[in-house]
Amino acid sequence: GKKIYGTCLTVYEEYFPAGLNNPYNRRHKVHEMFPEKIEVTIDHDGNEEIPPLYIPRVLCILSTWPYLYAFREYLAQLYRLSTSTTLMEVPLERFVQNICLEIPAPPPGAFEIELSILKSQIKFWAPPAKMPIPYVSIPYSTLFECLDLDSVMIVWYALLNEQKVLLVSSQYSILTMCAETLLSLLFPLQWSHLYIPLLPRFLSPMLDAPIPYLVGVIRENWVIAEKNLSAETIVVDLDSNDVVFGSNAPKLVSPPVKKWTKLKATLQESVGDTFWRIRGLERESYLFKKGRILDHHIQRIYEEKGGAEWKERLYGYDDAFSMAYTPDSPNLKIDESSNGEQQSSWEQVQEAFLRFFVSTFRDYRKFLHVPDSAHSEDETNSDCHTFFNKDMRSFDRDGFVAWQKGENQDFFQEITMTQQFDDFITKRLYSPGEPDVIFFDQSIDSKLNRSKLRMKKVDTPFLLNAKAHKVLKTVLAVAPNTDGIEPGKTYRYESWPDEFDPNLFGVPRPIPKMITAEFDRQSGLVARLRSTLANEQVNLFGGDYDSSPEVATFTIFFFTYGALVGLDLEEFEERQYSQETYFESKELGYGPIEEKLSEEGDKSNLMTVT
Repeated sequence: GKKIYGTCLTVYEEYFPAGLNNPYNRRHKVHEMFPEKIEVTIDHDGNEEIPPLYIPRVLCILSTWPYLYAFREYLAQLYRLSTSTTLMEVPLERFVQNICLEIPAPPPGAFEIELSILKSQIKFWAPPAKMPIPYVSIPYSTLFECLDLDSVMIVWYALLNEQKVLLVSSQYSILTMCAETLLSLLFPLQWSHLYIPLLPRFLSPMLDAPIPYLVGVIRENWVIAEKNLSAETIVVDLDSNDVVFGSNAPKLVSPPVKKWTKLKATLQESVGDTFWRIRGLERESYLFKKGRILDHHIQRIYEEKGGAEWKERLYGYDDAFSMAYTPDSPNLKIDESSNGEQQSSWEQVQEAFLRFFVSTFRDYRKFLHVPDSAHSEDETNSDCHTFFNKDMRSFDRDGFVAWQKGENQDFFQEITMTQQFDDFITKRLYSPGEPDVIFFDQSIDSKLNRSKLRMKKVDTPFLLNAKAHKVLKTVLAVAPNTDGIEPGKTYRYESWPDEFDPNLFGVPRPIPKMITAEFDRQSGLVARLRSTLANEQVNLFGGDYDSSPEVATFTIFFFTYGALVGLDLEEFEERQYSQETYFESKELGYGPIEEKLSEEGDKSNLMTVT
């Protein structure tokens, strides 16, 4: 399936009722259908000022690109610019047109688009087409701030084994960021099961589904989610760094010790202190690793000191407008000046997990059967393929497992039976020209080239060219169009408008020529790859992002409408039925029917769940 990312900004604006005859200004019966006639009264006399009422308004950007932080910052600054300043020289409609139609998604690996709004510099960029690993548009730091290194590796390994994983947090933004980061670390594999980073309350019964899943639940819905939770689920509390295995959760096979140890050591060196640093315990962590602090002591220090600092920081993740810490806050002592410099550390994290898979699957091509003489010798001449039909493309799973060391065969047996691995092999057999396939295969070649036992080295131009694309050229985004706008006029909104004025939208300006030229250049690259890589269809621009915005918007609207309005309508009809049944029983002279209504309600709920 395809992913649509939604970035939302929730603001609370004062509600101004239209006229005097409204629920806020008069005595109002909320549930008139019930005999109890529940009422809500706002007490005030005519001379007193009515207290203000604030209701939530949600602004949302939908995109096929995971620019989570960038869109969040843009929405926050746009709302601040339009409602709190007199600096806006064009109407809101021109800003909406600008971000949707005039600022292009940057070509993969060539440019980064820099957008200025108020004092914020927001950058949008796409990963190089030839280096298909998820990039910094996903904030890797969030996962490693919430979980320590051991917990991150356990959860990642559970997903690698296609287990049921439930993420829990009090912050909406944390759930999506951590879920996306975990899935990105599975490259070259791709999660192909149920994935809902923010599970709506009414879909909680899905947590008992007999399939693997990665699901996120906000803490306020945890009580309901827990009732539907499968006993096989691994629950990950992102707020408290707890990983709890369900009573029937399958036991995970042990990973290859050498590869696992090397992966952990690399992560420890690059980002191992992130979890402790964000809690102000960097020094204690260093002493613990040196053996100067015992296990139970470091746990006590974490609970007494780090817990309070983390809680204060945690509750600010969902805030669009960051507030300053109080003068006595211990978080003031935490140095965040090096956050920008740590970008290279997150690249090391990506590469560390990539090297794990390169080392793990480095011999898989020996067990591919591809009936095409143009493919490499190690794909066609292996003795283990003699019993295959020569006209079929296949993979010798048993041979691949038997090839491994005895102590690692249980691990390979489990991994090769997953849907993720099967999809990876299928793609390799039938779409060898896909960029991620080429990149991973040449990453294996690069590793084998470093071996002294390999006399004939294999060229990896695709891989080298991908690394060169890490240097991006910055292109400044065009400002909102001022054509037809009165010079010197400013726009300020008391609140966000309920609807936009079509007359204030201008004519979208064309995308800069240097951007379109880069798209044309990469289109030519696609054509050349088609002719040189097994004549396979190659999509360097990521087919997963080619969905219709109209269809995506309608789908999300319909899904939300059905979830909210549909349930309210169903509840209303049930109550109306209850009232009618109640009065019918009174007219016929029956006694209380509460028990019967309860039974009917239970049947209705069961039908709804089914």
